[in-house]
Amino acid sequence: NMPTPLDYQLGPGDEIFIDVYGQSESYYQAEVNPDGNIILQNIGPINVSGLTVKEVKTRVSRKLASAYEGLKGAQPNTFLSLSVGQLRTIKVSIVGSVQIPGTYSMSSLGSVYNALYAAGGITEKGTLREIKVFRKSKLVSIIDVYDFVVNGNSEKNIRLKNDDVIIVGPYTNRVTLNGAVKTSGRFELKNDETLQSLLNYAGGFSEKAFSKSIKVNRIVDGERVVADVTADQFQVFVP
Repeated sequence: NMPTPLDYQLGPGDEIFIDVYGQSESYYQAEVNPDGNIILQNIGPINVSGLTVKEVKTRVSRKLASAYEGLKGAQPNTFLSLSVGQLRTIKVSIVGSVQIPGTYSMSSLGSVYNALYAAGGITEKGTLREIKVFRKSKLVSIIDVYDFVVNGNSEKNIRLKNDDVIIVGPYTNRVTLNGAVKTSGRFELKNDETLQSLLNYAGGFSEKAFSKSIKVNRIVDGERVVADVTADQFQVFVP
């Protein structure tokens, strides 16, 4: 029941309500046809496909001004209200490391996170750092869930369009962090992220931690290596 955002782009299947009020009163209800037009009685077709709600209101107002003189001028006495009713349904394909891959029907207001939720979420082997969205075979967005969870950045969580494809690949680099940190566990790191980045994702040291040195276990050439990384190296050491 949320209001349709003004930057929402209309397309075939969307329903539009137009209310003219003031000196003149009238009401129109129209659905965008496959050609991208709405047909208004005694007015004719108006092409709205690909336009935002704000742009459509301007275009419809100009078209109706020929029939309602009060819409014109610096001090109009007739006004126009436009809203979107029933939204069209889009189909989105979700492939890769998700619980239930496939093609989903969803609202045209749906975002990438809505689609991932519909697919049951990302599997244990899936990446959280590089979720790709393709539109007409072109990459349009790469989503980093950590950036959203840690920094609240939802800029890449774009609104989906019909026939978009979401690909969740396998994880690339995981590091297990145990001991005196606020949130221990496995974290997925990008190739350029350092030990300090890992600590930030874990919420930092706990109050009882010895924070001047961290013990690192890794396998090099088939052998286990144990090393101590001091605090002045946290910013440069790459797990």
